[in-house]
Amino acid sequence: MNDYEKLLNELENRLNQMEINENDVLIRAEKGIQITKGIVGRIRRMVLERDFVNKAEEKDFFRRIKPRVVSRFICYTKLYDLESKRPMSSSKLQKRYLQHAIKELQSYFTDNIEFYNYYRRGATIFDDVFFLRNKSNIRMAPDALGSFMDSEFSTSHDNVVAIILGHDMLIDYLKKEMKKIRATNRTQLASTSLPDLRLSWTASKAALTELIYALYSSGVFNHGRKDLKGITAAFERLFDIRMDTVYKSYSDIKARKGNRARFLQELIDRFNDRMDADDAL
Repeated sequence: MNDYEKLLNELENRLNQMEINENDVLIRAEKGIQITKGIVGRIRRMVLERDFVNKAEEKDFFRRIKPRVVSRFICYTKLYDLESKRPMSSSKLQKRYLQHAIKELQSYFTDNIEFYNYYRRGATIFDDVFFLRNKSNIRMAPDALGSFMDSEFSTSHDNVVAIILGHDMLIDYLKKEMKKIRATNRTQLASTSLPDLRLSWTASKAALTELIYALYSSGVFNHGRKDLKGITAAFERLFDIRMDTVYKSYSDIKARKGNRARFLQELIDRFNDRMDADDAL
């Protein structure tokens, strides 16, 4: 792994850690901008101080390494702009806003369709023109201005690749946001159109342990292939209860004197009483 790869890995690790620790999207974007900006500066100094061993290394750097760093900067910069302007009213307005943003980002691919297809299919025949310095032609690449302003650290198309990658990440983020909105809408619709189906277990946890173990022992779930842990987790979700001591409770039940399955016996007795009462009507 060369020094450029090490910087790239450092960037990914720092951004991943930041994304985990920070919930606010605008603060994440701000921190992401600062982190990537610092790495871009360091990688630029490295290029100017040592240059490249050969043309192959130079092309690899400007086709693969630099765009992955700069794309993060582009992504966070545009993310901050999009989220700071995002409507916070109805979900309908938010969806319309996100759809328009995705369309705008995708339009860059269409505007640069020839190079976009060249890059996507992994072609390399014109890499000497696209990814070597001092080969820029402003008529060939509308985003090549950077290669004229900073010719030692830019080529005609490394920034185009960075924009493509940055837009890919943003589009993926925006699509996930739209899914969240749809999921929220479905939840709200269900809560308004259906009666309250929530169930709370109001008997003891020991009683529920008896029921769980009885059903597990009977193999009634998934043809007997569902394990005890999975059955317990399902009951926890169903009844909104924590069963973190189910194994200890089972040991306590086994240590009982006399009828150990007290709750199950009570269920049998009450069920029989109900049938007898119905028969007497």
